[in-house]
Amino acid sequence: MTRMSRVRAVVLFLVGGCFVALTGCSNPARERIIGNWEASFEMTAEDMEKMAPTDNPILAEFGNLLMKSMRAEMAWEFSADDTVAASATLLGNSITRTGSWRYISGDENSTTIKVEFENEEPRELSFTFSDPNTIEATPFSSGKWKWNRIVKFKRVVPTP
Repeated sequence: MTRMSRVRAVVLFLVGGCFVALTGCSNPARERIIGNWEASFEMTAEDMEKMAPTDNPILAEFGNLLMKSMRAEMAWEFSADDTVAASATLLGNSITRTGSWRYISGDENSTTIKVEFENEEPRELSFTFSDPNTIEATPFSSGKWKWNRIVKFKRVVPTP
């Protein structure tokens, strides 16, 4: 290999490395999930049965009446520094969890991440994008948090 060929090889290697560094740092599938997401929905009788099953018909009817006014709210905040905060409010009681998240896979339609909250086992979560500002969280049942329904989250767009 001549000296000029070696110089060309080094230059091509450096240019290629810069290209990979500039394009590889940005992952569109990962970037789509970053931001604040909120969901608000009515709990159903089926949700209540899964949360607190009962054979008592009076208690079940009371649960059905309660469900007519029960609203749940959830929020996720995925930060670019791989931190996550999740909160849920039901009947005036709120729970907030913080931890870290890691992108696993994704494309233009979905993203799968691994979330690890403090003092809890890590879990994988999958989201499907209905549009750039709407995601649907698929059901999961691992650890303390069990969820058997699809929940639609809307992106919280910062006000200017």
